[in-house]
Amino acid sequence: MPSDETGLLPKQEAFFHDYVRRLQRNPAGRRALHARLSLLHPNNRREHHLRVAQKTLDQVLRLGDGALFRLANNDLVIICSAQQAERLDDAVRRLAFLFNNDPVLNGAGKLDLFSEDSFCRLYLLDQDYEEFAALARSLSDSRRARTTGLSGRSTPPSSRMMPLQPSQLGDIAAAIAQADLSSMMQRQSTFLMEPGERPEPVFREIYFSMDHLQQVLIPGHDILANRWLFQDFTRHLDRRMISFLVHNDDESLRQSYSLNLNISTLLSPDFLALDETLSEQVRRSIVIEFQLIDVFADVASFLFARDFLRDRGYNICLDGTTQLSLPFVDRKKLGFDMVKLLWDEDFNRHLQSPRGQDLKGAIEEIGPERVILSHCGSEEALDTGQDLGLSLYQGFHVDRLCDSLRTAGEIGEHPEQCHGAAPCLRTERVSPPGNPPRGLHFVSFLARQFLGAYFAKMRCRVRRCMRSRRAVSETLRSHCS
Repeated sequence: MPSDETGLLPKQEAFFHDYVRRLQRNPAGRRALHARLSLLHPNNRREHHLRVAQKTLDQVLRLGDGALFRLANNDLVIICSAQQAERLDDAVRRLAFLFNNDPVLNGAGKLDLFSEDSFCRLYLLDQDYEEFAALARSLSDSRRARTTGLSGRSTPPSSRMMPLQPSQLGDIAAAIAQADLSSMMQRQSTFLMEPGERPEPVFREIYFSMDHLQQVLIPGHDILANRWLFQDFTRHLDRRMISFLVHNDDESLRQSYSLNLNISTLLSPDFLALDETLSEQVRRSIVIEFQLIDVFADVASFLFARDFLRDRGYNICLDGTTQLSLPFVDRKKLGFDMVKLLWDEDFNRHLQSPRGQDLKGAIEEIGPERVILSHCGSEEALDTGQDLGLSLYQGFHVDRLCDSLRTAGEIGEHPEQCHGAAPCLRTERVSPPGNPPRGLHFVSFLARQFLGAYFAKMRCRVRRCMRSRRAVSETLRSHCS
């Protein structure tokens, strides 16, 4: 098997480089296609997507000679004869169909096979050999640079992250139950931000840092590699979080916070014990977040938990939606007060694609004042959110911006010092005569407009809750057992 001179490149990279060098003797009648799968959104670069794409191009070589390479960055390169041109064209069309929902294929010219910006770039080697050889050298040099440290030594295999295994869950659960996790607990606020207005903290999310947990409990393993194992992992963290809150002596965590919990946790005696310690006023300031995947994994349990939480006065939020999944969410039918939309580097590219209208329509249907743009890591996220009419933001860039304002004393130190926007979101949006104020002013308007009806409804809810409290608790315990 050929190998590169330094021995630093994987076999596929070295074999590809060597194959291209040998083609220099007789490139006539040869074609090469570079499928740049590395440009795809991470959701479209999972292993099963890559396997299908590789199989699609492999069909081209079935009745002819040539070679197919899967490079370290997951790009595919196929080299074949001119007689296979028709099958190659068909494979390109099939690849475009497979990934037609990806932003990289939504722009003009993204399937112009002779364009440098194309998703699939075609080379006629009797004319384009030098350009193709330069591509091979560039890919090899790029891979070598990533594999080599500053000292010139290759990265040892032991530094690679291994996926979490089911057999490890028992030991991890025991470690979580015994370890002091207080140093791994983090808080991140959601802010109400309007152009020309100072940011106002609405509530703060309390969560454990996954990076710290991974380093301390299972170093060298990727806890996010398998989503179902990770889901089970978070159930153990839920119990520690609830235990912390039951015995909480931190005044800043008395109210106005959010918890991202599994549905099974909400139906457990542990959560009932926490609920018993909270007053009605505190419950109305708390937001319980559900993961999208957890909601549809067990709809019956979700509906039961949702009705219980609403009856007790909690606000509920759907977490884990993306620009692709949000158009499928019916907030009113599911009964959520708020929805978290994940920002990522492809967000704007998706908005500019034909599917961008679906996302804008979904935000308008949900209500822009009820959508939280999360994971905001740059000013670009805030600009896009404002263009979409959003006013609720969460992320590290928002934290840095608000920290500077907090240092200057321009915003409150804790969410409970703000105007308490979260409980008011329970009232459905109403269009009053004239132009309604936006953002914080809009929330204040709703509060004034519907204050009497809101508290009348809450008084009825409290009376009904007091009558059925014991029955609900017994039903929940029976359900859990």
